[in-house]
Amino acid sequence: MSIYDPFGFLANITIVAKLLIQSAWKQNIMWDEQLPHPLAKQWKAWWTKFQYVNSLTVPRCYSSMISSAENVQLHIFVDASTDAYAAVAYLRVSQGDMVEVAQVCAKSTCALLKPMTVPRLELQAAVLGCRLKTLIEQNHEIRIDSTTFWSDSQTVILWIRSHSRAYKPFVAHRIVEILSATTAEQWRWIPTALNVADDATRAVPIPEPSINTRWLREPEFLYQQEGQWPRETMLSSVECANEELTGRKLLLCTTVRVVAWVLRFVSNARKEVRKEELQADELTAAEKQICRIMKKVYSESTEE
Repeated sequence: MSIYDPFGFLANITIVAKLLIQSAWKQNIMWDEQLPHPLAKQWKAWWTKFQYVNSLTVPRCYSSMISSAENVQLHIFVDASTDAYAAVAYLRVSQGDMVEVAQVCAKSTCALLKPMTVPRLELQAAVLGCRLKTLIEQNHEIRIDSTTFWSDSQTVILWIRSHSRAYKPFVAHRIVEILSATTAEQWRWIPTALNVADDATRAVPIPEPSINTRWLREPEFLYQQEGQWPRETMLSSVECANEELTGRKLLLCTTVRVVAWVLRFVSNARKEVRKEELQADELTAAEKQICRIMKKVYSESTEE
């Protein structure tokens, strides 16, 4: 509460403190209780490094040629881990062969205590990036010629580019929000090693806050020509998170009749033998039995 950082310049540092606090919540530690030794040691190490922010200065002039620039681009990087997800935005200003890049703002958030798959967290990061874009556009008078989103999640990019919308509600609703603020063509894949948003998603030992870190120094490839930017090596949609597709409920007639005969056998073993052909009520009972079995199998697989 005492850290005032509305632009998120320290998002890669404060996320460590947020995760430490979340860890204390998981251990049911009350606000007036002493932290256990491992957690207290981590907190002390973080607090010691954090003191260096007193000497940190971040220039707020995006570019000396912003008013006469030939091209102004907004680049937003998104990423997620099992611990947190983040988005960070940069302006790329170019005039002739001159290129200047500056960080605009960033946001990092802890993942929920309830377990969630990494693709879903990556999707949350994509939504956060879209909201960051809207926030920047609403609060700047700078002309932005184009906006590009960068994610190292091939699954998320394929979800966004997919023409099919047969996804489960969690994914479907977030894709709708993303496509209401962006187009599929604005999303590009980037290797994890080049994704600067990765710096704000992990509880790792933090470096001393410095203007020379890549978090504030900006992605180096943005200073190069667009032809030298990372190239995509995408997987097919079949290979990426098909578990988020809504299942098609299809019962084969042969399977239903087999189950119906099994139920007939069980029934015959308990009472008088029925020799006539399968009746409609027996086929209906077989379908219900199959649905019950499939529901149980699905529930057990999701719990694992």
